[in-house]
Parts: sequence; C-alpha cells; structure tokens
Amino acid sequence: PAVSVFLMLAGQAASAEAFFLGKAISNAEISVRAMQIEGALRRKFENLVLIGMPFAGKTTAGKLLAQAMDRPFYDTDIELERRIGSIPDYIRNSGEEAFRRAESELIAALTATVRGAVIATGGGAVLREGNRRALRENGRVILLEREADSIAFDASRPLSDSKEKWNALWQKRAPVYRAFADITIVNPPTPEAACSQITEELKK
Repeated sequence: PAVSVFLMLAGQAASAEAFFLGKAISNAEISVRAMQIEGALRRKFENLVLIGMPFAGKTTAGKLLAQAMDRPFYDTDIELERRIGSIPDYIRNSGEEAFRRAESELIAALTATVRGAVIATGGGAVLREGNRRALRENGRVILLEREADSIAFDASRPLSDSKEKWNALWQKRAPVYRAFADITIVNPPTPEAACSQITEELKK
C-alpha cells in the first residue's frame, strides 16, 4: 500500500517558508497552506486518465476537458496508430497479444514523460496490471460508463463491433474498471455533460 507524498512535501514547504521569512505560523495555518500548495502541484503535474469501454466517448470528452482546463490532450489509440498504423488491421494481422504489447510500451513511454495532461486510454488498456501501475503513478482515473443501447457500433473496434461482443467484454472488464477508477461518470447524455460532471467531481 502507498499514498501520495504531495501533502507531506507541501507541509514541509509551508513550514520552511515560514522559518526562512521569520514568520510565526500555527499548525492550523501550515495545514491550510500545505493544502493550497498540494492543490497547485496536482493541477500542474497530475494527469487525468479517462478509462472505459470502446465507444464510451473518452476521446471527445477528453478533448473538451483538456480545453476547459488548459491541459495537453493525448489519446493512447491515436498515439499508438502513429507507431503501428491502423489498429483494426494490426489486430487482424498480428493478433491481440501483439497489439497489447505495443499498447503497454506506448503507455509506459507516455506516462514517463507527460505531466498535467488529459489522457484517454483504449478500452482494454487497464486490464494489464503494468498499465494500471503506470497510469496510476501520476494520474487521477476517471471511468466513463455507457449503456450498449446508446452506442452506434462500427468496424473501427474489431473486438467490440457489435452489441453482443461489447456486452460480453463489459461483463469481463467492469470489475477492473470500477476498482481502478477514482471517479465514475455514468451515462452522461452528451460529451459536454461528461466534461461538466468530471470538472465538478474534481472540485470535491
């Protein structure tokens, strides 16, 4: 088990600030200042990671969220396609396991360098423990849930290109998604609504 050290470091910074400036400061004032510093650090450095099933709207909502919060945006599927080409073609030609390996390599490289961004992940990305560790290391995880009846399926996602395939995957993945998420947004009517709900949850 582990916890973030942000608040501890912020408390040290608040105490050091008072010491070097010769200010008298109470423990209560240190706590308030530490929380202010921690909030600023999180806004600057912590990634917001969107997870969920294919067609859940992670990319669209993620772009809106990044724009609203003035953060860079990354979509792991888009970044991966720059490396391997078309994902459906790659899965058909090389198999799902090869795709998952390439996806893990991409996530490891991305999370090692990106800070303070919004990251939309592929539907199966968080099924691998290594990917979860990398995304969690510096990320707040947000799950977007949608019902299959609200989705227009197409061939762009060969592992979930029908309602039957999608539902079967959802039954397997839902426990992992829900256990990994810090925030869950259920059936937002629009991407704008999802963005708004996420923003409100982040303020809590």
